Amino acid sequence: MSCSLYLKKIALTITALLVPLLALEEYPEWFLYQGRFPGITVGYAYGGSPDIRDAEIRYAIYKACQAEGTQYRFQDYDEKHSAYSYDCGAKALKKIKGELYPIDRFLSVAIKKQFIGAFSTDPDFRLPKNFIKVKDLPRPDWLNGKEFFKDKKYYYGVGMYPLGGNENDAWMTAEDRAIFNILTTIEIQFHAVTILEKNESGDQMETVKATKIDFGLKNIEVMERFADKKGVYVLIRIAQRDVVSPSLRKKRFF
Repeated sequence: MSCSLYLKKIALTITALLVPLLALEEYPEWFLYQGRFPGITVGYAYGGSPDIRDAEIRYAIYKACQAEGTQYRFQDYDEKHSAYSYDCGAKALKKIKGELYPIDRFLSVAIKKQFIGAFSTDPDFRLPKNFIKVKDLPRPDWLNGKEFFKDKKYYYGVGMYPLGGNENDAWMTAEDRAIFNILTTIEIQFHAVTILEKNESGDQMETVKATKIDFGLKNIEVMERFADKKGVYVLIRIAQRDVVSPSLRKKRFF
Protein backbone atom coordinates (compact mmCIF):
# COMPACT_ATOMS: atom_id res chain seq x y z
CA MET A 1 0.00 0.00 0.00
CA SER A 2 1.45 3.35 -0.99
CA CYS A 3 1.19 6.62 0.86
CA SER A 4 1.94 8.83 -2.11
CA LEU A 5 -0.05 12.02 -2.49
CA TYR A 6 -0.18 13.04 -6.15
CA LEU A 7 -1.37 16.51 -7.05
CA LYS A 8 -1.57 17.59 -10.67
CA LYS A 9 -2.59 21.14 -11.65
CA ILE A 10 -4.86 21.25 -8.64
CA ALA A 11 -8.40 22.05 -9.71
CA LEU A 12 -11.13 21.22 -7.25
CA THR A 13 -14.46 19.86 -8.41
CA ILE A 14 -17.50 21.96 -7.61
CA THR A 15 -20.12 20.02 -5.71
CA ALA A 16 -23.00 18.53 -7.65
CA LEU A 17 -25.40 21.15 -6.35
CA LEU A 18 -22.96 23.96 -7.18
CA VAL A 19 -23.21 25.27 -3.65
CA PRO A 20 -20.60 28.01 -3.11
CA LEU A 21 -18.12 27.47 -0.34
CA LEU A 22 -18.75 29.60 2.69
CA ALA A 23 -16.12 29.10 5.36
CA LEU A 24 -17.51 28.21 8.77
CA GLU A 25 -17.98 31.10 11.17
CA GLU A 26 -16.05 29.36 13.94
CA TYR A 27 -13.49 26.59 14.36
CA PRO A 28 -11.92 24.68 17.25
CA GLU A 29 -8.82 26.28 18.71
CA TRP A 30 -6.79 23.16 17.85
CA PHE A 31 -7.66 23.59 14.16
CA LEU A 32 -6.85 27.30 13.85
CA TYR A 33 -3.73 27.02 16.00
CA GLN A 34 -2.50 23.47 15.43
CA GLY A 35 1.05 24.51 16.28
CA ARG A 36 -0.03 24.87 19.92
CA PHE A 37 -0.83 21.15 20.04
CA PRO A 38 2.14 19.29 18.50
CA GLY A 39 0.76 15.92 19.54
CA ILE A 40 -2.06 15.89 16.97
CA THR A 41 -2.46 15.15 13.29
CA VAL A 42 -5.41 16.69 11.43
CA GLY A 43 -7.21 14.60 8.83
CA TYR A 44 -9.87 15.57 6.29
CA ALA A 45 -12.75 13.45 5.03
CA TYR A 46 -13.05 13.69 1.26
CA GLY A 47 -14.89 11.73 -1.39
CA GLY A 48 -15.83 8.47 0.28
CA SER A 49 -12.68 8.42 2.41
CA PRO A 50 -12.90 9.12 6.18
CA ASP A 51 -10.79 11.65 8.05
CA ILE A 52 -8.74 8.91 9.76
CA ARG A 53 -7.46 7.71 6.38
CA ASP A 54 -6.19 11.16 5.44
CA ALA A 55 -4.68 11.59 8.93
CA GLU A 56 -2.70 8.36 8.55
CA ILE A 57 -1.30 9.50 5.20
CA ARG A 58 -0.43 12.97 6.47
CA TYR A 59 1.15 11.60 9.65
CA ALA A 60 3.45 9.35 7.63
CA ILE A 61 4.33 11.98 5.02
CA TYR A 62 4.90 14.77 7.52
CA LYS A 63 7.28 12.56 9.51
CA ALA A 64 9.50 11.89 6.49
CA CYS A 65 8.93 11.91 2.75
CA GLN A 66 10.45 12.51 -0.65
CA ALA A 67 8.90 15.35 -2.65
CA GLU A 68 9.40 15.36 -6.42
CA GLY A 69 7.89 17.26 -9.32
CA THR A 70 8.01 20.32 -11.53
CA GLN A 71 6.31 23.69 -11.56
CA TYR A 72 5.90 25.47 -14.90
CA ARG A 73 5.37 29.21 -15.09
CA PHE A 74 4.13 30.65 -18.39
CA GLN A 75 5.73 34.05 -18.91
CA ASP A 76 3.22 35.38 -21.42
CA TYR A 77 0.20 35.17 -19.13
CA ASP A 78 1.79 34.62 -15.72
CA GLU A 79 0.09 31.30 -14.99
CA LYS A 80 1.54 28.41 -12.99
CA HIS A 81 0.93 24.67 -13.42
CA SER A 82 2.31 22.01 -11.11
CA ALA A 83 2.78 18.27 -11.05
CA TYR A 84 4.33 16.84 -7.92
CA SER A 85 4.11 14.03 -5.40
CA TYR A 86 4.98 13.26 -1.78
CA ASP A 87 6.07 9.69 -1.08
CA CYS A 88 6.88 8.25 2.33
CA GLY A 89 7.17 4.61 1.29
CA ALA A 90 4.71 1.80 1.99
CA LYS A 91 6.32 0.77 5.30
CA ALA A 92 5.60 4.10 6.97
CA LEU A 93 1.87 3.94 6.25
CA LYS A 94 1.69 0.32 7.33
CA LYS A 95 3.42 1.21 10.59
CA ILE A 96 0.94 3.96 11.54
CA LYS A 97 -2.14 1.95 10.53
CA GLY A 98 -4.30 1.50 13.62
CA GLU A 99 -2.00 3.62 15.80
CA LEU A 100 -3.87 6.94 15.53
CA TYR A 101 -6.71 7.54 17.98
CA PRO A 102 -9.59 10.00 17.41
CA ILE A 103 -9.35 12.89 19.87
CA ASP A 104 -11.86 15.40 18.48
CA ARG A 105 -13.64 16.29 15.25
CA PHE A 106 -16.12 18.79 13.84
CA LEU A 107 -18.62 18.80 11.00
CA SER A 108 -17.16 20.88 8.18
CA VAL A 109 -19.34 20.00 5.15
CA ALA A 110 -22.87 19.43 6.42
CA ILE A 111 -24.44 18.57 3.06
CA LYS A 112 -22.01 15.65 2.67
CA LYS A 113 -21.64 14.87 6.39
CA GLN A 114 -17.89 15.30 6.13
CA PHE A 115 -15.68 15.91 9.15
CA ILE A 116 -12.27 17.29 9.99
CA GLY A 117 -10.69 15.31 12.80
CA ALA A 118 -7.80 15.54 15.25
CA PHE A 119 -5.89 12.31 15.90
CA SER A 120 -3.00 11.33 18.15
CA THR A 121 -0.82 8.31 18.86
CA ASP A 122 -1.67 8.93 22.54
CA PRO A 123 -5.21 7.71 23.28
CA ASP A 124 -5.31 9.89 26.41
CA PHE A 125 -4.40 13.11 24.61
CA ARG A 126 -6.82 15.91 25.49
CA LEU A 127 -7.74 19.03 23.53
CA PRO A 128 -9.63 22.16 24.60
CA LYS A 129 -13.24 22.18 23.43
CA ASN A 130 -13.53 25.90 22.75
CA PHE A 131 -14.47 27.30 19.35
CA ILE A 132 -13.15 30.62 18.03
CA LYS A 133 -15.07 32.96 15.74
CA VAL A 134 -12.87 33.83 12.78
CA LYS A 135 -14.38 37.31 12.43
CA ASP A 136 -13.13 38.14 15.91
CA LEU A 137 -9.52 37.35 15.01
CA PRO A 138 -7.03 39.94 13.78
CA ARG A 139 -5.49 39.18 10.41
CA PRO A 140 -2.34 37.11 11.06
CA ASP A 141 1.05 38.75 10.56
CA TRP A 142 2.07 35.91 8.22
CA LEU A 143 -0.59 36.98 5.71
CA ASN A 144 1.50 39.80 4.28
CA GLY A 145 1.47 38.82 0.62
CA LYS A 146 4.49 36.53 0.86
CA GLU A 147 4.18 32.82 0.09
CA PHE A 148 7.56 32.07 1.69
CA PHE A 149 9.76 33.49 4.45
CA LYS A 150 12.38 32.19 6.83
CA ASP A 151 14.22 32.86 10.05
CA LYS A 152 17.50 31.47 11.37
CA LYS A 153 15.96 28.05 12.07
CA TYR A 154 12.86 27.49 9.93
CA TYR A 155 11.41 27.81 6.45
CA TYR A 156 7.77 28.98 6.37
CA GLY A 157 5.25 28.48 3.58
CA VAL A 158 1.82 30.07 3.17
CA GLY A 159 -0.84 28.30 1.12
CA MET A 160 -4.16 29.76 0.04
CA TYR A 161 -7.20 28.44 -1.79
CA PRO A 162 -10.15 30.67 -2.80
CA LEU A 163 -13.74 30.07 -1.83
CA GLY A 164 -15.91 28.23 -4.29
CA GLY A 165 -15.98 24.47 -3.61
CA ASN A 166 -15.88 21.83 -0.91
CA GLU A 167 -14.38 23.25 2.30
CA ASN A 168 -12.36 20.13 3.14
CA ASP A 169 -10.82 20.15 -0.33
CA ALA A 170 -9.98 23.83 0.07
CA TRP A 171 -8.16 23.34 3.38
CA MET A 172 -6.28 20.30 2.04
CA THR A 173 -5.20 22.18 -1.07
CA ALA A 174 -4.07 25.25 0.89
CA GLU A 175 -2.02 22.98 3.17
CA ASP A 176 -0.37 21.22 0.23
CA ARG A 177 0.34 24.53 -1.51
CA ALA A 178 2.05 25.89 1.60
CA ILE A 179 4.55 23.02 1.49
CA PHE A 180 5.07 23.38 -2.24
CA ASN A 181 5.67 27.12 -1.90
CA ILE A 182 8.60 26.37 0.40
CA LEU A 183 10.09 23.91 -2.06
CA THR A 184 9.72 26.04 -5.18
CA THR A 185 11.26 29.03 -3.43
CA ILE A 186 14.40 27.37 -2.09
CA GLU A 187 15.05 25.11 -5.09
CA ILE A 188 18.05 26.38 -7.03
CA GLN A 189 17.67 24.37 -10.23
CA PHE A 190 15.87 26.85 -12.48
CA HIS A 191 15.95 26.52 -16.23
CA ALA A 192 13.95 27.79 -19.19
CA VAL A 193 12.46 25.54 -21.82
CA THR A 194 10.81 26.48 -25.11
CA ILE A 195 7.46 24.74 -25.60
CA LEU A 196 6.36 26.59 -28.75
CA GLU A 197 8.87 27.54 -31.42
CA LYS A 198 6.71 29.19 -34.06
CA ASN A 199 3.26 28.61 -35.44
CA GLU A 200 2.21 28.85 -39.08
CA SER A 201 1.52 32.57 -38.74
CA GLY A 202 5.07 33.20 -37.57
CA ASP A 203 4.13 34.23 -34.03
CA GLN A 204 6.87 34.59 -31.44
CA MET A 205 8.06 31.71 -29.28
CA GLU A 206 6.55 31.17 -25.85
CA THR A 207 8.94 30.46 -22.97
CA VAL A 208 8.17 28.57 -19.80
CA LYS A 209 10.25 28.69 -16.63
CA ALA A 210 10.45 25.25 -15.05
CA THR A 211 11.30 24.71 -11.38
CA LYS A 212 12.45 21.15 -10.71
CA ILE A 213 11.71 19.69 -7.28
CA ASP A 214 13.57 16.85 -5.57
CA PHE A 215 13.60 17.12 -1.79
CA GLY A 216 13.71 14.96 1.29
CA LEU A 217 11.53 16.42 4.06
CA LYS A 218 11.11 15.61 7.74
CA ASN A 219 8.95 16.93 10.56
CA ILE A 220 6.57 19.12 8.53
CA GLU A 221 4.50 21.21 10.96
CA VAL A 222 1.13 22.85 10.43
CA MET A 223 1.24 25.99 12.55
CA GLU A 224 -1.89 28.08 11.90
CA ARG A 225 -4.98 28.40 9.73
CA PHE A 226 -7.16 31.38 8.86
CA ALA A 227 -10.20 32.11 6.71
CA ASP A 228 -11.83 35.21 5.30
CA LYS A 229 -14.27 36.08 2.51
CA LYS A 230 -11.64 35.43 -0.15
CA GLY A 231 -10.40 32.01 0.90
CA VAL A 232 -8.68 29.76 3.41
CA TYR A 233 -5.03 30.01 4.43
CA VAL A 234 -2.49 27.66 6.02
CA LEU A 235 0.94 28.34 7.53
CA ILE A 236 3.47 25.48 7.34
CA ARG A 237 6.87 25.32 9.06
CA ILE A 238 9.87 23.06 8.34
CA ALA A 239 13.21 23.26 10.12
CA GLN A 240 15.99 24.09 7.66
CA ARG A 241 17.98 21.05 8.81
CA ASP A 242 14.99 18.85 7.85
CA VAL A 243 15.06 19.85 4.17
CA VAL A 244 17.56 18.01 1.97
CA SER A 245 18.11 17.95 -1.78
CA PRO A 246 20.66 16.58 -4.24
CA SER A 247 21.00 20.15 -5.57
CA LEU A 248 21.93 21.27 -2.05
CA ARG A 249 24.50 18.46 -1.86
CA LYS A 250 22.62 16.72 0.92
CA LYS A 251 21.52 13.10 1.19
CA ARG A 252 17.98 11.81 0.92
CA PHE A 253 16.22 10.72 4.11
CA PHE A 254 15.32 7.32 2.63
